[in-house]
Amino acid sequence: MRKQKMLSGYELCNRNLLDGSAEPIMIHDESTVLYVNTAFVHMMNGFSPEEYTGKFISELFAEQEIADKISYAVERLVIRTKEVTVEVETIRLPTIFHGEPAQLIMFREIFSQRKTEEELRTVKHLLHSVVENTSDGIVIVDRQGCVLQINEAFEKLHGWKQEELVGKVMPMVPDFLLEEAKQIHAEVSSGKIVCDFETYKLRRDGSIFPVSVTVSPLKDSVENIVGFVGVERDITQRRTIEQNLRLAQEELATTIREQQGLIFKYKRINDQYILTLCDGELLYRFGMRPEQIIGKNVWDILDGKETLDFLVHYKSAINEMENVIFEGSFNGITFISSLRPIIQDGIVVEVIGSCVDITERKRTEIALQESEERFRHLVELSPAPIIVYGEDYSILFVNGAAINLLAATIASELIGKPVNQFVHSDSVDSFCVEIKHLLTESNPSNTIELRMVRLDGSILDIEARGVPIKYSGKKAVQFLCNDVRDRKIAEETLRESDRRYQMLLKLSPEPAIAHDGELIVYANDAALKLLGAESREELIGKSLLSFFHPDCQDAFRETMLLVKETDAQLSLAQAKLITLNNEVVEAEGSSVYVYKHLNVPLIQTVFRDITERKRTEEMIIRSEKLSIVGQLAAGVAHEIRNPLTTLKGFTQLLKAGKRNDAYIDLMQVELERINQIVNEFMVIAKPQNVELQQHDLYKIIDDVIQFMEMQAIMSKVEIRYNLIENVICICNQDQLKQVFINILKNAIEAMPSGGNIEIRMTCTEDSIGIQFFDDGTGIPEEILTRIGEPFFTTKETGTGLGIMVCHKIIEAHHGTMQIESELNKGTQIKIVLPNVDHSTEI
Repeated sequence: MRKQKMLSGYELCNRNLLDGSAEPIMIHDESTVLYVNTAFVHMMNGFSPEEYTGKFISELFAEQEIADKISYAVERLVIRTKEVTVEVETIRLPTIFHGEPAQLIMFREIFSQRKTEEELRTVKHLLHSVVENTSDGIVIVDRQGCVLQINEAFEKLHGWKQEELVGKVMPMVPDFLLEEAKQIHAEVSSGKIVCDFETYKLRRDGSIFPVSVTVSPLKDSVENIVGFVGVERDITQRRTIEQNLRLAQEELATTIREQQGLIFKYKRINDQYILTLCDGELLYRFGMRPEQIIGKNVWDILDGKETLDFLVHYKSAINEMENVIFEGSFNGITFISSLRPIIQDGIVVEVIGSCVDITERKRTEIALQESEERFRHLVELSPAPIIVYGEDYSILFVNGAAINLLAATIASELIGKPVNQFVHSDSVDSFCVEIKHLLTESNPSNTIELRMVRLDGSILDIEARGVPIKYSGKKAVQFLCNDVRDRKIAEETLRESDRRYQMLLKLSPEPAIAHDGELIVYANDAALKLLGAESREELIGKSLLSFFHPDCQDAFRETMLLVKETDAQLSLAQAKLITLNNEVVEAEGSSVYVYKHLNVPLIQTVFRDITERKRTEEMIIRSEKLSIVGQLAAGVAHEIRNPLTTLKGFTQLLKAGKRNDAYIDLMQVELERINQIVNEFMVIAKPQNVELQQHDLYKIIDDVIQFMEMQAIMSKVEIRYNLIENVICICNQDQLKQVFINILKNAIEAMPSGGNIEIRMTCTEDSIGIQFFDDGTGIPEEILTRIGEPFFTTKETGTGLGIMVCHKIIEAHHGTMQIESELNKGTQIKIVLPNVDHSTEI
């Protein structure tokens, strides 16, 4: 048995095997170390083999007995040197070393094993801590997809607890991603690791969220895949940040694109200036687009002198490493550019620049320069005197007009002189206070009046207004002066004229009232008499409207509004006034807006008492009626005679006893005809009620035609008419009948040999027109111009009032009447009446 053991020992003596062994090995005889391998040296912290060879065993195993017997059992020993103490487990075997019997000891370091076990426990603890405390969800599944384990982060991520999932297949993949999940499973099943794959997963509540997934196969000790490990990271926040970043980048790009100027960057590469960014609204106005120029050299974009000018500044920004600002022009656009170098580690890596369009500003500057030049000429050549004073109250500038104002010959006679030399002592204090105020407050002054002393000693009154300005970079005051001597004289003349006007107004025979709106502020003597007042105090302060008849108050209000709007004198308008004695006075008035009475703008209304004139006009109308009645009497008598003859004949038949109901009916018709003729005749003859009412104009004209029909027949005149029914007019029907009878009567008389009369009616939204045509002898032009004059007539028995009365009646109805005639062709009379409700009395 020992021989076989010894034989095994011989095999172990192979030095190559010993040197390459990972186990620490020592060979010794009874007292001395013969050999140690490299692993033993490492165990003892690096002593060389030579340091151990030849040592006594007792030096290594102090206070321990190394038995001679061979021990195949594991023993625990302590190896000590002066520097190292190592606790080991040993196995001793017999061997032959250099032909001599020896012992081979194999060592295993107990501390290293313990350390490894401790480290393993620590690693397991750390691994468990990482798995449980990581924010990433971790899941371990078997090959069939059944959950073996999940961490707390996975529970929070999906909303399931571990006990709900263990042993089950995860329901965490949305239906639309099932194919994608199958592909991932196939790749991992083949041994691949899928890293940072972005997809979507389901939560317990059915919501979907984005995740980054890493899936790796789980292998056993023989490299068989027994399951899979998945690590999920919620990237919702990252996606949001990325989305916000994209939006911010898009917004930045849009901002750069939409901003009015131009932003660009360039680098110097091989002595070329390459654009790396260029965008902005100005770029497009240059006629370029970003994709056309980014990545290109400035030389390729610009040409000529412009390129040389720009490159000087581009080089300066890079070489001098300082900000550069310059003005340039390209494609007719003037701009200002700013270049700022970006420096890293003392080297300019890039330059960022911007351009702003200043074309309009340049134009404005040029215009301002031209304006300043024009202003300088304007000031120097202005007819208004201009004087500039400094802070020390000395004169700094005068124009030509100011030189003349102060009786000087040249400006040097005034420049530098103190202000008190030219301002009268009565005004110097207030003038100095005004200059001080202008210099401190920097606001224009109000217009002030001053007395100035000229170089020749004469005194003149001026009006001046100060404006604070900068003169040669210092505070100053510019005074615009105006010689008011002529104005003073004119004002005095105006005051005298006003006094005369007041006296003239007071003594005027026409009643005149000045009023602010409706409030009376002045009335002359004639107005006091018109309104029945004893003194002005009875009228001043009262409402002028209260003296108007209620029927006329609305029209008065409209007139006042119209006066203020047009600022023009209105024509005469008739109205009824009620005096303080409650008497009604017929008057006509005219109003105008005046601006000089008691220093406030007022309305001046002048009245005229037309009570007597109205009575005269009424008498004329009645006289004209009587004239018409007399002229129509023969025709009326003839018209009545015919029905009377019929009545007389039937009366004789009845008297003879020949009774017949048909005779009676015919007699009634003739009697009704006589009654109608008499009524129409009485309409003309009787006094009339002049109130306006609604009447059918068709009915009025038809009645007149029926009344005049007999006279027309007797004169061989045919009356034709084309009327519109149911045309309602606000009128006095008796007066309109008088007008129409007069017109038809004149037309019949103008055709002694017979002829035709045509009557037409038109109607619009605003007016009603009635036209009378005859084919009589016509009216000569020299007579036509006088038609309507009082008492002018071409008839032997005429009064000369008929047409005048017609005009008055139509005007009272707020209408117009025009007469056109051509000799030997006929006459046309056109009457236009308003198609509105006018309540003014006639």
